[in-house]
Amino acid sequence: MGNLSTPISVQKLQMALHAKAKTEAGFRRGSELLARTPQERADALYNLGNARTMGGNWRRAVEAYQAVLQMRRNDPWAKANLE
Repeated sequence: MGNLSTPISVQKLQMALHAKAKTEAGFRRGSELLARTPQERADALYNLGNARTMGGNWRRAVEAYQAVLQMRRNDPWAKANLE
């Protein structure tokens, strides 16, 4: 992560960001594995988009909502979140 010249606060931030990325990746894999139907997978992706929005990861949220629209072209909630 950091080195001896990196301030402790920056090292802690780097570690937190790394942990967040691992958690998000695990959430996505887990939700996709637990989804038994295309409807549940689209729901999981929509929820992932919401979680990413709340976390301030706008670009990744857009990707999740776009994935929902590939599965459900007329999903009003995913469309609204992209506007």
